[in-house]
Amino acid sequence: MSYYLNETIQWISIITLIFFCLIMIKRPQFVGGDKTQQLMDHGYPLGSKFPLSEITSVEGEILCIQKSGNSAQKTLLIITTSGCSVCENLYPLLNKLKHTLLNTKVVWCAVGDMDYVKTTIQKNKLDLFVYHMEDIPGKILGTNRVPFAYYLNSEGVIQSRNVVNSYEHIINLIGGSSN
Repeated sequence: MSYYLNETIQWISIITLIFFCLIMIKRPQFVGGDKTQQLMDHGYPLGSKFPLSEITSVEGEILCIQKSGNSAQKTLLIITTSGCSVCENLYPLLNKLKHTLLNTKVVWCAVGDMDYVKTTIQKNKLDLFVYHMEDIPGKILGTNRVPFAYYLNSEGVIQSRNVVNSYEHIINLIGGSSN
């Protein structure tokens, strides 16, 4: 009788361990810095201007984030990094976002080496604006958490920002609309 009890306890322990491992895999990942700073670092404040006024794509195209005039185009900046398993799940969604969000420029901010960026573009057949950074994004992009997104209005003012792990998270971030 005690043999079956021991075996049952072992299986319950194994299943519990697997469950917690799966939960840890799905959590947002942090890049660089100490954990205390990372937990407090949730991006630039809402209502503030995004610090980069323009960015250049890997193909040399320039995007003015802080526009003036009659432009109504918003910007969705999605930050990911190489080695992030949660980020890998977002790449197939980027083209869908580009075609769904008609009045929004979808920008993938890829942090990692250029080989990673090129491979990801080819593997997922990405057809969107790609901004590349080799370094850890914390000081420039205001967050060490990935995947992370900023939703900016046409003047480059931050309307919303958060960790995004799915298509639904991104749609909720921009207010549930497709524009």
